[in-house]
Amino acid sequence: MISILYSKNKIINFVLVKYYIFFVKVSFFKYHGTGNDFIIIDNYNNNYNLGSINIKSLCDRNLGIGSDGLIFVVKSNFNDFKMIYYNSDGNLGSFCGNGARCAVSYSYNKFFYNKKCKFSSCDGDHIGIINGDSISLKMKDVYQINKTKLGWEINTGSPHLVIFKDEIDNLNISKLSNSIFDLKYPKKNININFVKIENNSVKIRTFERGVFSETLSCGTGSVAAALLSFYLGYIKNKKIEIFSIGGTLNVQFDNNNSNFSNIYLEGQTKFVF
Repeated sequence: MISILYSKNKIINFVLVKYYIFFVKVSFFKYHGTGNDFIIIDNYNNNYNLGSINIKSLCDRNLGIGSDGLIFVVKSNFNDFKMIYYNSDGNLGSFCGNGARCAVSYSYNKFFYNKKCKFSSCDGDHIGIINGDSISLKMKDVYQINKTKLGWEINTGSPHLVIFKDEIDNLNISKLSNSIFDLKYPKKNININFVKIENNSVKIRTFERGVFSETLSCGTGSVAAALLSFYLGYIKNKKIEIFSIGGTLNVQFDNNNSNFSNIYLEGQTKFVF
């Protein structure tokens, strides 16, 4: 049986094995990237295995620390570090752009000392660049865009459905997203983005899978919206501002028809506690 208490950035695991109790303290840190918040645990030496149930409990906003996801920073034999990301439902997640930017911010001066690092994630290697509080992240190239009856499907490290709207401020995102899941994606295996083009920039609201609610920002969703806005001719620039509830991100890229390369996601990250 395992229960978890929290005190001054320590997770205390009580593990009952027959009649012996072992106490294990796990240090954690909380960061956010434009409101998209994460618990970060230094597991560089692979000392901890919290398990899905405990990760879900930690991410619970009422009974736990509260976050959109949890990140283990672990040792890499080839790069500065490796990032392992879990959604707030406790399941292993796909690539998380804002989470990766927070992991780079945390790891700076701890696992690397230059303003540039290389790290690995579930979708391969990435480059992170430090510029004060702003973290720039090189994303994987994108080669495929699919048109559907509901919108546009694109994978930017995580799968996204992008729906362009004339107005998004007053949408009931939860109701609309769950209706779309029921209609087309019963496994709820895609993120749903509602996007408005405004003054040569992009406004976005995202309902994230694994969190199963709207988040204040989504990095891979912002990249998806930027690439599609350019691909469809709504915006002519290859450097695009993305406005979400939690703040502003910038996406820039090179393009050849539906092929996108040298994609960078940039924005601020903040240490919370």
